[in-house]
Amino acid sequence: MKKHKHYYKSVAALKEVDVYRIIDLYDITDPCIQHALKKLLVLGGRGAKDEAKDVQEVIDTLKRWKEMSKENEIRLDQQTQGCCSTTVDNPDISQFQVSEKQREKLLEFGETLPTSKLI
Repeated sequence: MKKHKHYYKSVAALKEVDVYRIIDLYDITDPCIQHALKKLLVLGGRGAKDEAKDVQEVIDTLKRWKEMSKENEIRLDQQTQGCCSTTVDNPDISQFQVSEKQREKLLEFGETLPTSKLI
């Protein structure tokens, strides 16, 4: 039995694999990650750029991935603010509103909410 089975993919039915097959085998769907992986797999081997230039482009691409992730979080927060909230009846608080995202976080940490309804 192999340790770390998630690192291994069967390619028995294939003659050869290229960068795009690897991306497909590992189900990498994010375009920034795909681009970075492609550059890393052929580091300095395309003739146009040396390894240092390719590594810098990978770093730049992954920085952009981080920026986009933050942008997506902000956009999600903006979309959910005010449109989906839960009202929680609590004896200590007459009415307490929790956003759907906050509710999911509470539940993730094992917090239970008393009677609730979406408004």
